[in-house]
Amino acid sequence: TIGRFRALACNAALASAPCTNLVSSLAPFASPVVIPCGECWTFDVGGNVTFTGLDVVGRLVFPADARAARIRTPSVVVQGELALTADAAVVSPAHRSVGVVLTGADDVLFAPTEEPN
Repeated sequence: TIGRFRALACNAALASAPCTNLVSSLAPFASPVVIPCGECWTFDVGGNVTFTGLDVVGRLVFPADARAARIRTPSVVVQGELALTADAAVVSPAHRSVGVVLTGADDVLFAPTEEPN
């Protein structure tokens, strides 16, 4: 049934997993960026960045002070957790945070990590 998802078993200890992995270590992003199940990664890339796809199976954290990052990608799939917070009370050009621009017109099929998700 569409809309009935459950947490992935491999993410059972995700809340206590340290976010020491840095997305910048995966550059130059020639392949889709995959955040592995059971792991927490920190988005530490500023400015304009282009991915060939983003698949969050584990946890991806955007720090509250992330500024002016613009992600261009044909797809974003979140099977785990994506944490994006802002540290400004008002959203305005002076308090810009992270932006995501979906590119392309091709369909992207979702291949679940575990059944029945």
